[in-house]
Amino acid sequence: MNFQNRDRPLRILNECYARQKPIFMVVYGRRRIGKTVLLRHWIEDHIKGKHLLWTAHRTTSEVLLASEAVADVTPGVHSQIRFSSWEALFEQLFRVAEAKRLVVVIDEFPYLVECAPEIPSVLQKLWDRHKEKSLIFLILCGSHYHMMHEQFASRQKPLYGRVTESLVLDEISPDELGLFLQRYSPEQIVETYSVIGAYPVIWSYGMTDIRSLKM
Repeated sequence: MNFQNRDRPLRILNECYARQKPIFMVVYGRRRIGKTVLLRHWIEDHIKGKHLLWTAHRTTSEVLLASEAVADVTPGVHSQIRFSSWEALFEQLFRVAEAKRLVVVIDEFPYLVECAPEIPSVLQKLWDRHKEKSLIFLILCGSHYHMMHEQFASRQKPLYGRVTESLVLDEISPDELGLFLQRYSPEQIVETYSVIGAYPVIWSYGMTDIRSLKM
């Protein structure tokens, strides 16, 4: 399936990337709303420079500290190295970003915080230390809205006041569904929308025939 729609989020991402200043962005949205697809499409089709797209998962902090992905954007780091701490890993990324723009996307950020509760304090410390001289574009993405909101909107949390940009990804609107359901009449689109909703992961099947789905 070809990437469809999401013009506004892509425009926001591109505008932020073009700024010659550090960006700390948070991307919110319900699960299966298309956050990961959007960010992957943006990096693959719009970003030509250095980038790191990494997805956290439920495991131990030691396992997540494996640095093979980081080695691709970190000059001089051997591919088999293991960082001793999260502070050492992020310190290296911030230093790489001093020379030129570096995009760092951490997907499923709530899982990372579950495994390493010190992460918000580490990011607060390093953001405050490097923000005046770094060109990092840090994107934290997550589906657990309440947890994400608490991490960045609560005055008691380390990352309060650090985020420079927020992007909330919503369901697609009914008038945009023709991009996905090109063989449907307006009446069929409204009928199907009223039953299924507007999650892109479901609507993408309309490129073949959404009625073949077993709901």
